[in-house]
Parts: sequence; structure tokens; C-alpha cells
Amino acid sequence: MKTSLLTTRFMRIFFKSVVVSLSSIVLAAFLCVASAGAMHVQNVRVGDHPDKTRIVIETSGAMPANVFTLSSPERLIVDFKGKNLSCAALPSFAGKLIKSVRHSSDEQTLRLVFDLAARVSVKSQFSLPADGGKPHRLVLDVIHSGPIKEMQSVQKATPVLTTPATRNASLVEKKPAKHTAPKAAPYRKYTVVLDPGHGGKDPGAPGANGVHEKMIVLSTAKRLRDLLQETGRYNVILTRSDDRFIRLSERVRIARDNNADLFVSIHADSVESRKVRGASVYTLSEKASDAQTARLAARENKVDLIAGVDLSDEGTDVATILIDLAMRDTKNQSVFLASQFVDAFKSHNIRTLRTPLHSAGFAVLKAPDIPSVLVEIGFMSNRAEADLLNTPAHQKKIAGALRDSINAYFDKQTHYAEQ
Repeated sequence: MKTSLLTTRFMRIFFKSVVVSLSSIVLAAFLCVASAGAMHVQNVRVGDHPDKTRIVIETSGAMPANVFTLSSPERLIVDFKGKNLSCAALPSFAGKLIKSVRHSSDEQTLRLVFDLAARVSVKSQFSLPADGGKPHRLVLDVIHSGPIKEMQSVQKATPVLTTPATRNASLVEKKPAKHTAPKAAPYRKYTVVLDPGHGGKDPGAPGANGVHEKMIVLSTAKRLRDLLQETGRYNVILTRSDDRFIRLSERVRIARDNNADLFVSIHADSVESRKVRGASVYTLSEKASDAQTARLAARENKVDLIAGVDLSDEGTDVATILIDLAMRDTKNQSVFLASQFVDAFKSHNIRTLRTPLHSAGFAVLKAPDIPSVLVEIGFMSNRAEADLLNTPAHQKKIAGALRDSINAYFDKQTHYAEQ
């Protein structure tokens, strides 16, 4: 009996030691894998082509990237999100459009900054998986959208990592020495395209008070244009400034032809229930966030059928590519802008839906390189709200909220990416 008890105790102790040893081995292996899984930018290549400049960023694996541009001076920014990101020594360039590349990082972001000879727009962005000995690649095709000027020589300091004490400063780089810094160029104006929905033969949603959506959104868009221009920060373009019909694809083309920094489509909603009221904001996604949003997108996307043009027949491949590019390049910025709109509506005491943020496949939001948002400023089917939307005071109130949102959006972009 005693022998059996000792044997049992010995077996328990032995079993525990084996479990602990195995656990240690498994933990060590896990830590090694985790360490090995840290993402790394291995190389950057740039090639000039007749119709574009191609940037290829080689990485150790798939890394989510946010791509956008900044001015004064002109820069292309690529932000990789994640922990423990690192970057190899970057090559020097002597290209026509891209003059140099540098990097900086903090605990959550690795940033590549491409110094440019002119303002650019991102024509396309896509990823290539590791294949045949080649690493994972992020490919950016950029085109210049202004005269190319020789850049002034600036002594670049080595980027430094942020510490907890400087964390609020986001991404930090040392400033160039005083005697080498060029004179600050004047800030360029941001180009904002405002798109009053419907128009002409397409009246939009009929109001419970007899006024049509097309006139209310046009009036509101003009008030917003005036408020934005008063700031001196924006070049504002309306897709229509009078009561005319414009195809959805043409609205997108206007934004792209003008190298818009932002596209805001303004609408007023309508549903069967006369009780529903409140503003809402929509961004692009392949799949609608809910059934009602899907119905709204389907209704708005049928607008071109009025003129005998079916936008859905422009090609499945093209439509898929546009949606994919739009979501890759601009989704984060569009969602951020949409949240700014909702916050501003609330701070300006403008009623919103209980769930004001939605997403769906709106054709008018499919510019692949422009942050785009569709705003429903209220419900024409609600008599009280339709009457309110028709008043100059309420239109100006809505325009003021949208102006504040756009200001906050660009303030955030500039502050976050300032080098």
C-alpha cells in the first residue's frame, strides 16, 4: 500500500515536470514564431514610365497600408499599421517625380515619406503575394497632376523613434538645420467637390410638402460652398450649379479630373414610414451594412437609367477593380470623415438617425483615389423635416456642420502626417 502510494506520488511529480517542460518548450517556440512574424519593409524600388511612376515596396508579408498625399512641400505618405514594424536602409533615387524616400515609426505605425517634385495622385494600388523567390509587394502607380519643379536641396535628419514621452506627437523626425531649410511654400488649397444629388429630369425624393429633393440639396450645397470658400482653404467645385441632370459616372469623373481631395455627395432620404427623420452618412463598401441601406443604394444607383444609361453594364471587371481600389486607398479616410460629419451634426443639434453611419455600394462613391462620403441630410418623407430642410436657416445650419467636419478632417490629416 505504501509502495503504491509512493509510486503514485512519484508519477504525479514526474508527470507535472514533463508538462512544465513541454509548456516551456511550446512557449519558447511560440515566442520565436511571434518574433519571426514581425513585419519588415525590405526594399523600395521606383521606376519612371511614360504614363506613370511605379513604386514597389517589398515587405516580409502582407501589411495593411494607408496611402495619401500632403503639400508644402509635396509628399506621398505610406503608413503601415502594426506592432514591431521595421524598415531596412532605403535607397536613394534620382527619378523625374520622386526625389527621395525616408521613414519614421512609433509603436503602432511605420511611415514611408516620398519627397516629390510635383503634386501626384495615386492612379492604382494593389498587392502581389510572395511568389517564385520574390517577396510580398505593395505596388503604387502615381501620376503627376501639376508642373514638375526642381526640389530645393534639404538636409534630411535621421528619423527617430518616439518614446512614451513623445507619443502624443505621433510620428517624429528631427527638423532640418536652419541654414539648409527652404522657405516655406504657401499652402495649396484643398480641392473639395460637392455633389448635389439628382437634378433635371431626376427630381429625387418627393417631399411631403411638395418640394423635391433636387432643389433642397442644391441650395444646401451652394451654402456649404460659400462657407468653405470663406475660410480661404478650399477650391470648391459643384458637380451641378443649376437644375440639370448629370450621370453618376460623370459626377465621379468631375472629381477625378479636378484631382479632388474630397468628394461629398449631398442627398435627402425618403422611406415609406412618415415618422422616420434624421440625418445619416454613407461610405462605400461592396456589401451593404443593412437591408434598408441596400435599398437606398439600389435606388440611387438607378438614376442613370432615367437617361437610358445603365451604369451597372460598364463591365463587371472594371466595377470590381474600382470597388477594390476605393476600399484599399480611401476607406479609412472616408470612414473618418463620415464620423466627423456625425459628430458635427450632434454638436450643431441636428437630428440624426439612431444608427447614423452606414455603408453600401453607391456608384457615386467609386472614385478609387478620392475619399468619398454620401450625406443624407434628412427625410423628405417626413413632413416636419421636409419643411425644416426647405428653410434657409436650417440649410445654413447643416452647411455649417459639414464645413466644420471638413475643416476637422483636413486638420487631422495635416497634423498626423506633418514631418
